[in-house]
Amino acid sequence: MNEALKEQTVGSIAAPRDEKQQEDWDLYTAHYPKSGVRIPMLRVLGWNNNCWVVEVTNLSKNEGKIIAKCDFRIGEYGPYFTTTTEHRGHLALCRFLWRMGIGGRYKDYLNAVNQKNNTEAEEWSSTSMIRFSLELTGDKKDNWTISTTLEKENTEETSIEKH
Repeated sequence: MNEALKEQTVGSIAAPRDEKQQEDWDLYTAHYPKSGVRIPMLRVLGWNNNCWVVEVTNLSKNEGKIIAKCDFRIGEYGPYFTTTTEHRGHLALCRFLWRMGIGGRYKDYLNAVNQKNNTEAEEWSSTSMIRFSLELTGDKKDNWTISTTLEKENTEETSIEKH
């Protein structure tokens, strides 16, 4: 069994429960759809039919933490992930992208949230979708340690849907 995942908090309801299920693990890099330029310090974890956005916290040690739930799709040009305001952790992903200097339409929404302007945040929420293309890394799960603790929007930490 992957020791890194074994040491973590409990995963989602559909999280692997035995060694055979642990093998359902894929790690992707995120890229701008048209240019193909890679988004630094961001990975997407496909884990037992769930999709999670991972912030790389230490690249040299292959460490990261889950920051958002996302949808995984295969489009005309390959796989991609999407988050919206309906996804748990979307706001954390917006803040991460902002810190990394990555542009996007999410910024108007984030500005309104940061200013506690709920009316304006609601208006911008429909344009705050985040979508990036994905490429499979080929990394092995034994080479990574990924924390499965996801922060609530109010900054309290909880395990992802304990079972």
